[in-house]
Amino acid sequence: MVIRRGDHPVEKREHARGGDGTVVLNHLATEEQMFHHCRMVVRAVIEPGSSMGYHAHENEIEFFYVLSGALEVNDNGNTVVVYPGDTVFSAEGEGHSLRAHGDKPAEYLAVVVRR
Repeated sequence: MVIRRGDHPVEKREHARGGDGTVVLNHLATEEQMFHHCRMVVRAVIEPGSSMGYHAHENEIEFFYVLSGALEVNDNGNTVVVYPGDTVFSAEGEGHSLRAHGDKPAEYLAVVVRR
């Protein structure tokens, strides 16, 4: 199966998880296509001035890979800036928030896997 660019369902989340501005999620596959093992596989874009608020992952893990731009990540209370090629992993019970860092959008691939 091929899903062409532009055919992925797009979701715009205003104040995602209590954050600022808008986060755009391009859903790359449905839960059914992933046999319900993954809750989410998305290409996400956070515009400058926007963020995803702090949240913890229960009964799931998440990793994301930065594609472009830079993200300021609160990784369990430790703030770090990540760049293209960097990966962030949140184990079960851990949490994070994400904010676009700088004056360019931050784009990343995120995968959330159920326990």
